[in-house]
Formats: sequence, C-alpha cells, structure tokens
Amino acid sequence: MTDSNGENGARDAQGRFRTGNAGGPGNPKVRQLAAHQAAVREALTPDDLRAVIRKLHELAIDGDVSAARVVLDRVVGKSKHEVAGPPAWTFEAQAMGTARGRAAAIRSLLGAVVEGRVPPEDAKALVDLIQAAGSVLPHEILEQLGLA
Repeated sequence: MTDSNGENGARDAQGRFRTGNAGGPGNPKVRQLAAHQAAVREALTPDDLRAVIRKLHELAIDGDVSAARVVLDRVVGKSKHEVAGPPAWTFEAQAMGTARGRAAAIRSLLGAVVEGRVPPEDAKALVDLIQAAGSVLPHEILEQLGLA
C-alpha cells in the first residue's frame, strides 16, 4: 500500500487508516442543511407545529390520502416497499371513527386477501392499524410526539 494519503492519513500495511486520520472532508452540504433546519426550528413555535399536525389529521380523516400518508409515515413509519399501480384495497377513512366502520374495513380487507389482491402479511399489519384506530385518540398521538 502507499503512504501518500496526506498528513496523519496514511494507511498501515493492512490498508487501514492509521490513528489520527481525520477521515476526509465529509458531506459539504451538511452545514447548509443544519443551518436550514435551525432556521425552521427557530421560525416554528410549538403551537405552530401543533396546528400543522391538527390540520394534517383533519385532512387525513376527511380522506386526503397524501395527508394520511404523512401522518402514518411519521407515527407508524414509512412502508418498506413502494406500491405500483392502483391500490389493491381501499377504505373510507371517515369509517375508522366507528366500530361498525372498522369492522366493515376489516371484512373488505379479508375479501381482498381471499381474492389475492393483498398479501396476508400486509393484511395483518393493516388490521392492526385499523384496530389501533379505535383505541388511539388524536390527543394521545400528540402526547406520543411530545407536542401535547
């Protein structure tokens, strides 16, 4: 191996960096990103953030799929795979507010599994979310996020 990797940055005989290596310049955009994030944190008050979350929640409950995706991505986590094409199963978001609506959504989901449109493991995760919709209040979500 060569020892021409800069001051204190030369590699040893096994090709590993020697002690004291600074590791290089890193990502040049990190400082700029940090400055932007700091500006956003300074501009938004906790009340502003609560208002945004409430509005996203309202939009999601009213059936806005994009708003629902944002809420679920932040609370549940992003999906590990992209969905191609039209959805294999749909439901009325407003129905999640009643036990009857949640039961109808689960029946519809089970029908999609039987028809082969939704994999059973995905259906299990969706059933868990539907059931959680009956036990989680919006205020509890805000508390979990530390915003209430």
